[in-house]
Amino acid sequence: MSCEGNVLDYIGTGKENAITGRELTQLSGLSEREIREVVSNARRQEIILNDQDGAGYYRPALPEEAANVRHYLVQEESRIQSLNESLMPARKYLDYMQGSE
Repeated sequence: MSCEGNVLDYIGTGKENAITGRELTQLSGLSEREIREVVSNARRQEIILNDQDGAGYYRPALPEEAANVRHYLVQEESRIQSLNESLMPARKYLDYMQGSE
């Protein structure tokens, strides 16, 4: 079994079955960074939540946890917006530099 599959096997359904990144590193032998990468890749195929409250990663027990999925979506869209805004000065700089060539 690959390490990725191993990690995903430990992520349960329902917030009450959440598992922390630290627990996943202990169980899988991967670093926390590697855990985040595995989860990031898996999120392209399925919903894996981490409510930022320290409970850890879990799959939502739909429909009971639809509100958690909604919260996750808003949280991530806000993060995208913030990142986009922080890139504006770099965009303006490059636009200015291209105009002066």
